[in-house]
Amino acid sequence: MSKLVVYLLKTIYLLYSGLMFRIIILPAFKDNYIFMLCDEKKKKAVVVDPGDSSVVFSFLEKENYRLSSILITHHHSDHTGGILELKKETKAVVYGPKKEFIPGIDVFLSNQRIVILGEPVHVFDTPGHTLGHICYYFPKKKILFSGDTLFSFGCGRLFEGSSKQMWESLKKLRNLPEETLIYCAHEYTLNNLAFACSLEPENKKLQSYYKQLQTEGFPLIPSTIDKEKAFNPFFRCDSDSFIKHIEKRRNKPFLKNKDLHTFSYLRSLKDNF
Repeated sequence: MSKLVVYLLKTIYLLYSGLMFRIIILPAFKDNYIFMLCDEKKKKAVVVDPGDSSVVFSFLEKENYRLSSILITHHHSDHTGGILELKKETKAVVYGPKKEFIPGIDVFLSNQRIVILGEPVHVFDTPGHTLGHICYYFPKKKILFSGDTLFSFGCGRLFEGSSKQMWESLKKLRNLPEETLIYCAHEYTLNNLAFACSLEPENKKLQSYYKQLQTEGFPLIPSTIDKEKAFNPFFRCDSDSFIKHIEKRRNKPFLKNKDLHTFSYLRSLKDNF
């Protein structure tokens, strides 16, 4: 069975008021995910972060969908590489971050609300990984497309932004409903959980969950906000007990702004994990 077939078999269907809202996960490059949001009734599709146009075209042709919109979270080429070709061939409207230069964008977004496939969407500024990174949240369906800000049990590297910016962005996403499904743009789940386990080898629930996911097939997303609160160390940097655990691990207390310094310390550890 091909890798693509396996991914298509893991398609998630969400039914609301007779509308079938279908999310397809398309693998790209080494570990990227491209997401297709599909309106089954109207045969319209939206793509999120199409770094590779070829896999999107293949899906559209096979499934007979018309691409109406392209959603972009940030400017890195593995998220934007397919924009211009897709736009040229489909005339899709391209949405993206106002604070970044990305060729092909038609609608520039920053902390606002839009409508996609008839659904309200909240757009959040989430700087850190890049300075203009944004995320897309569908409140009715409780779906988050988090790009490279929030990964399953991890977070993005700080290529442009500061620790403070990323920490504030993560807290913003952490406030979403606990049942929110998190669609992140890379498959880093097992590596992120391995890192979390290295921080808390005595955490039996965490260790057990890591072993469980090791037996499951890819993709290992979506995660949920409640699972992230339980197992993502970057979500727990303002927990007094977790801060004390990290201080003990490093044999040195954080003198002030303990939550931010805990985040910075963990991010530096993960960068070299």
